[in-house]
Amino acid sequence: MLQRVMMQLTRENVKLKQRHERIVGLMVQLVDVDLMRASGRYKEVLNEMRVVVGEIGSEGYSRESMRGWLRFLDNQLYKILLFQYKSGMERVLECIESVRVEVVVRSKVVQYKPGIEDVRMRMYRELKKYVGIPSQFKGLSDEYDFGGIVDECSYEVCEVYRRAESVINQVLMVPLRFKKWVLSLPEEEELMKMIDLRLETGDDFVKQLKFVKDKGRELESVKFSFEFSGIKVECVEIKNCIERNLQVYYESVLKSLRNRIGGKIAIVEEFVGASLKEISIKPSNFEEISRARSVFVELKRRRMEGLIEIEEIQQLNKILKQSVGSFVNLSEMFGKWERLEIVLNGYEIFLQEQVMVIRDKYKDKLSEFCKVFEEFVSKWRVFEVPRDYFEEGIEEKVGEVEAFVKEFYEIEGQIEILNLKGEGENRDVEKSDKKSDGNNFEFNVEPLQSLELSRMEELRGRINELKEIIKFSGEIKERLEVEIEKKKKIEIEKEWRESRIEFIKETIGKIDKFQKYESLLKGEEYTRENWIELSNLIKIKYPMSIREMIMKIEVIEKERERIRELNKRVVSESVIKKSLEELDDWGIKSCFVMKQEGDYFIVKEWREVLTMIGDNQSLIEIVAREIKFNVKLYSIIECSPKKVVIFKPHLL
Repeated sequence: MLQRVMMQLTRENVKLKQRHERIVGLMVQLVDVDLMRASGRYKEVLNEMRVVVGEIGSEGYSRESMRGWLRFLDNQLYKILLFQYKSGMERVLECIESVRVEVVVRSKVVQYKPGIEDVRMRMYRELKKYVGIPSQFKGLSDEYDFGGIVDECSYEVCEVYRRAESVINQVLMVPLRFKKWVLSLPEEEELMKMIDLRLETGDDFVKQLKFVKDKGRELESVKFSFEFSGIKVECVEIKNCIERNLQVYYESVLKSLRNRIGGKIAIVEEFVGASLKEISIKPSNFEEISRARSVFVELKRRRMEGLIEIEEIQQLNKILKQSVGSFVNLSEMFGKWERLEIVLNGYEIFLQEQVMVIRDKYKDKLSEFCKVFEEFVSKWRVFEVPRDYFEEGIEEKVGEVEAFVKEFYEIEGQIEILNLKGEGENRDVEKSDKKSDGNNFEFNVEPLQSLELSRMEELRGRINELKEIIKFSGEIKERLEVEIEKKKKIEIEKEWRESRIEFIKETIGKIDKFQKYESLLKGEEYTRENWIELSNLIKIKYPMSIREMIMKIEVIEKERERIRELNKRVVSESVIKKSLEELDDWGIKSCFVMKQEGDYFIVKEWREVLTMIGDNQSLIEIVAREIKFNVKLYSIIECSPKKVVIFKPHLL
């Protein structure tokens, strides 16, 4: 019977061992199951383990008798779950179901579809499920608490939420990647105004067209799809917006280029039409010749401007052809321009012929008048009064002569142009040959109006009236020179007086400024070294005077802070010296607080109290350690401890 019982126990033991090994095998399988991605498989393995435990219970084993064994198994499950929970925290964001987010533009505002808050809530909901797994997990005994895993992994939980928020922030930062690409273009009319204002030359249009093409090629390599831990961000609408803006800008630049070409063509054609209308009038008298001459000179000048406009039109048309393959037909404009060139050349020859006709008409009268005039002017030039000054009383007479001589100079210029000074028609022929080139053709027709025969007789009478004035010219000239010299002396004296007044004002200003800083420069407690240091600061050689300081007031004003620091240091050194002298009497303890100012320490707070001689030694040590002034103070401070050593035996 005993043997039978033994055999039965052996069989039961073998069964339990097999089932235990089976559960252990299931636990080993459980280690390899992904808690996040294969949660169904995880539950199947757990259910198989519960089935095995149920089979054992159905064979007569109570839950109480299996309590220790089940607790052991739950402890192993705790370790497995803890390991998988921690490792799952590292990739939980990657395991969340992928969300597709589109970045769209609505009313010129960047938005997300679905909204970023919906994406955040969905992600946090999935994270909450994963984080709450240990709290809902039940082992084999239904008594073991797996909620402690969450507390053990509190850092990992916080970290995964921080990473989740970082992913959301990365999604929010996606539109900023296209900040330099996305522009809010104005309305078409305002855009055209801006382009017309900024683009002035052909090079400007080339740069802008090249810029748009380069940006288009660059856009092809730009990434518009991003993925952040399960969130896929698509920016297709932003790409479409950028392409649309580039296309609109490109077409606007081309439109502006065409408008610029059309506008310049209109300017050239308007100039051609106005010019042909002006030179269609044929002059027949002096007034019309003068007006025709002015018109011709102006047309010559504007013709050069027109050539520049045509060159710019050709350049812009070439740019348009290179950009889109089409161009503006310029043949009509060139035809009108060639017609203008032909008419201008013929008009030039016509005006030359008219000048020669007028010259022949007045040749004899002008030659006779010229001789009389030259005789008068030759005498006047000997006694000519300076034109920049007139003495009171004779101004009217001198002015009359001056006006007459000026008028003669004009007539003399006309005669020289018309070649009436005795060189004959040969000289006319030479001038005509030299000036046959349209670019060099120059002449003055306006003075011809004053060369009428009646005008010649009038001028002859005035010459006879003005001859008497010449004899007074010498006296007038001498008096004018004396008066001019007198005025020059007065001006020199006035300038000298003003310069002295300015110097005195400047000196008074410096003295006023010096009075503001006089308290800084008293130096009542200065030593020779302090004075030398002050002189170096204000850049004056030592020793220095008050006058030198006043002259250097700008430097003093600039260096006032450093001078204040010097005064503070000097006062501090003086106070310390007095305190050390009191230490020599062994009746004073000096307590002070040092404040650093640049490279120096200045006494900030000072108080004195009577104390014992023995306490002075600690004061001396503090002073020796804290004071950072000159070498002399160090030598004085170092003597004090030695005195304490000498007197210490007597104190005891």
